[in-house]
Amino acid sequence: MSEIRLTENDFAELYQILDTPVTDFDCGAVCAKSNEGVPICCEVNVVIPVLYINEYEYVKRHSCLWQDFIPDMKTDKHLMDDCGYDDVMAICKGHKKCERKYRSFVCRTFPFYPFIDESGSFLGLTYNYDFEDKCVLVGKHDIISKHYIKQFLEAWNYMFHKDESEFEAHYNLCRDIEKSRKRKGKPLHIINLEGVIEI
Repeated sequence: MSEIRLTENDFAELYQILDTPVTDFDCGAVCAKSNEGVPICCEVNVVIPVLYINEYEYVKRHSCLWQDFIPDMKTDKHLMDDCGYDDVMAICKGHKKCERKYRSFVCRTFPFYPFIDESGSFLGLTYNYDFEDKCVLVGKHDIISKHYIKQFLEAWNYMFHKDESEFEAHYNLCRDIEKSRKRKGKPLHIINLEGVIEI
């Protein structure tokens, strides 16, 4: 079992680094209109946030927003596939009672992943295309705030510097995303401060 490298202090720092909204408007309010009043990223039946153990300890220590997600082992067992040894599945009080200061890192980065090319260069952010038909942000490059992109890149550079296993995991994830987009005959988009790369 690997050493857990990211500390509670690291998550306090990450939360400060990445604290700006993705867009200049409330994308959750737009999304909620077509999802019975709930933003898709806050819908427990669709997304179960996975927090790092020390991240979970940090938010539990400073807020009452989060609690353990207890899966039904008959219907929810597959959800555990996304959990590593240092992860915790958690649920919050919902979008109407959100304490934005203590949103999880995955809440702050949804629906994006850091994109690392085959040579190991961190080029920018790409989409979680699993939400291509659900999230209003996926594929809408022009509405993503430059300030958000800057903070996203800074936060992931911090993360990768602190924990090399995160870099390796996302390198492998990016290869899977590339294969999936190629198989579907769809482009993959990489967004950074210079614009959008389509491959």
